[in-house]
Amino acid sequence: METKANHLLIGSLVLLLAAGIFAGIIWLARIDINERLSYYVIHFTDSVAGLRVGGDVRFNGIQVGTVKTIQFDDTNPQRVKVTVEIAANTPVRHDSYAEMEPQGITGVSYILITGGTADSKLLKYRHGKPPPEIPARPSQISKLIDAAPEVLSRAVAALDNINKILGPDNQARIAKILNDTSQVTATIAGRKRDLDAFIA
Repeated sequence: METKANHLLIGSLVLLLAAGIFAGIIWLARIDINERLSYYVIHFTDSVAGLRVGGDVRFNGIQVGTVKTIQFDDTNPQRVKVTVEIAANTPVRHDSYAEMEPQGITGVSYILITGGTADSKLLKYRHGKPPPEIPARPSQISKLIDAAPEVLSRAVAALDNINKILGPDNQARIAKILNDTSQVTATIAGRKRDLDAFIA
């Protein structure tokens, strides 16, 4: 009985030691990952259609991370809160900004972060504190969509002006001008011999 108890005690100690070593490795690995990654928050006011969790985050065109979460902003229903994780050595600055860009014709979008200016301070992520915010700007497609109503109204006004120019009254005037021109041309053609003699 005593031998079995000793074996049970030794086995339990070995299992506890192995579990402790395993937990220590995971803890050290998490610290290493946290030191190599930085987290930032971006609030988009335009549509985030095409953006997905795990999507690319690029800095001046270079892939530096992925989209971590996409969720509603509780403080402002017109905004979408996007959290990104990027390489800690990415030089995000206070005047950097983010925008969504389409990735080809697939319908998938990615986040593009600009570098900012060299004299601006770095926007540092501190582990254990809320992620800093990178300001968002509307994408080129959003600008085009926003400008579409104005462009459409201008096109309608231009068509209305064309319709006024080509209205019944003006059409009658244009037809008369063309008819007079045709008559003058026919008269000149009929007097061609006289004109040739006069010129000679």
